[in-house]
Amino acid sequence: MNERGFTGVFLSALIIGAVATFSVYKLVVEQRMISVGPETTTVPVVVAVGDIAEGMVLHANLLRMKQYDPDALPEGTFASIDSLAERVTQIPIFTGEPILEGKLAPIGTAAGLEIKIAPGKRAMAIPVNDHVGIAGFVQPNSRVDVLVTFRNKTGRNDQQAKVFLQNMRVLSVGQHLYRGDDGKPITANTVTLEVSPEDAELLAVAMNEGVLSLALRGFADEDSVRTTGATPQSVLAAAQKFQARPRPRVVTQPQTPAEPEPAPVVEEEPWKVVIFRGSEMSEREVESADSAQANDTTQARKSKGPS
Repeated sequence: MNERGFTGVFLSALIIGAVATFSVYKLVVEQRMISVGPETTTVPVVVAVGDIAEGMVLHANLLRMKQYDPDALPEGTFASIDSLAERVTQIPIFTGEPILEGKLAPIGTAAGLEIKIAPGKRAMAIPVNDHVGIAGFVQPNSRVDVLVTFRNKTGRNDQQAKVFLQNMRVLSVGQHLYRGDDGKPITANTVTLEVSPEDAELLAVAMNEGVLSLALRGFADEDSVRTTGATPQSVLAAAQKFQARPRPRVVTQPQTPAEPEPAPVVEEEPWKVVIFRGSEMSEREVESADSAQANDTTQARKSKGPS
């Protein structure tokens, strides 16, 4: 084979190898695209590092970035932490949730109690002590019922207590706007409630005319109940209703002692007497004196019969 022929064969083999290599590469890429799917792009979103209470200023240490699929991206998100500087939360935000515009107060709003007041509501403080504040267990965001006790101004010792506000939200206890992480009681001289304007009027009259008390509710209890109120007479009637009844006397009848069982009769072997009459000898059985007495007693009882 001359040199030109060898060069042609070499070039042909090189071209065939390149085509085969390209075909294999294309096949591998297509299979990978089928298994992996099309390449997706993500966008950065600002989320909360931990739970953030309402009325708190957003600082950088409370936020972090997280990549989101554009198709699953909620509206109103933020793409940078700097864009949230000095913004204040209007509702609680939980760990990992995106920071949304709808969860924030308007730009320029300062942190404080007014952030927690819902539209159409008012904040009103009432004086409390350890008794009214349930030993400090009434805390921000607790739910309480408000009772008022009126005293008769005629001088008679006559009172009436009534629940007149139910399921009221506690905005703050003293100057504490948030619950402590340790769950310890909060002692303060005032409790601020979220009320409607009509409830604020009722509360103002109740504070001036009577004595207020708070009843703590469970978070899951949102039902309102109708009560009739309480007076000294109704309290006395309830106390009499639940008085302990006297225990009945238990009279025990004396038991008649049982008749002693008769002593068991011990059978004794009869005595034998040997009698000699001349050259003849004979034996005769005779009873002992004890055996004869026992037999007489048994026969007497049998003849007497049961009493």
